[in-house]
Amino acid sequence: MNPYAPQRIELPLYFNTPVRKDDLVDSRKYSVRPQTKQAKPTQTGYAGIPMSNQSLLNMSYVDSGEEILYRKRLKDYAILAFACKRANKLRDEGRAYYSSGVLYDNLGQYQEAIKWYKKFLAVCQKIGDTHGIGLSYNCIGVSYQMLGAKNPKFYESAIEYHQKHYDTGDVAGKFIATANIGIVYELMGDKEKAISYHQEALKYAMQVSSFIGQTIAISNIGRIGTVSYTHLTLPTTPYV
Repeated sequence: MNPYAPQRIELPLYFNTPVRKDDLVDSRKYSVRPQTKQAKPTQTGYAGIPMSNQSLLNMSYVDSGEEILYRKRLKDYAILAFACKRANKLRDEGRAYYSSGVLYDNLGQYQEAIKWYKKFLAVCQKIGDTHGIGLSYNCIGVSYQMLGAKNPKFYESAIEYHQKHYDTGDVAGKFIATANIGIVYELMGDKEKAISYHQEALKYAMQVSSFIGQTIAISNIGRIGTVSYTHLTLPTTPYV
């Protein structure tokens, strides 16, 4: 399991959108909605993070045949989005934008994915879809996080959108957002901030009684170092 993999919102099946390649690589599904990917640590890279973990953050797992299929589907989604926009079917238009973003993520073209997620965000804001807004922020933040694996300047943008996700999210959303911010700060080399956000993630995981969420948060904290929990108001017994 790659400990530096971003956490994602888990979509309901009826959303009927493309499957993410990272979801195919790791079929584990978590109750608080995060997803993880696999990595094999090797030599040290940026900010002391194993280089293989950083490179895996940027893998698209796409061969030439899949790329041709994705390109065709992207054209289909562009046509669908245009038709839905003309027919004023805003939810379907937004879903087409989101689907395009997922496909660009699968291709490893994260900047292009961000453009489509922002179109999805605009539609969600227009129709007042709070879940879609949170999903948009999560997707944009994760794509910036992936870009940061090659160019750390993108980590600041990742934090910005994960913070927006936190500001608009429910308790489960706040868990995902704080876990992601903690990961980004660790990748940036700021262990103190990273631990602080992982502590917050632990608090939210306990609030929703998620054993998996608690495991993720505690693993993140333990990876960085020993910390004190005295300033947190938390139950003394983890939920199971």
